[in-house]
Amino acid sequence: MNEQQNNGSARPRGNGFLGGFVAGAIAGVILAYVITQEDARDMIVGKAREAGNRAMDATGDLRDLYQRGRDVVDSARSNMPDDLTRKASET
Repeated sequence: MNEQQNNGSARPRGNGFLGGFVAGAIAGVILAYVITQEDARDMIVGKAREAGNRAMDATGDLRDLYQRGRDVVDSARSNMPDDLTRKASET
């Protein structure tokens, strides 16, 4: 038996370990890539939701600000004398 191992007809014992190690490393890289992609996707979805919420809040704030400005202008118009109101509407 020792002669078969020495003359190269038998596989050296290190190749099985090396092949398993390489296969495990490749599987680990693939698994890490998949997990990272899911985490990245979840993070992107979360950030998109946050941005959407901020946009909705900003829209509501702008509507409130617009309405307050409109109320101020309407109040100012109602407090103006009639002749100034007529002149303002003519221009």
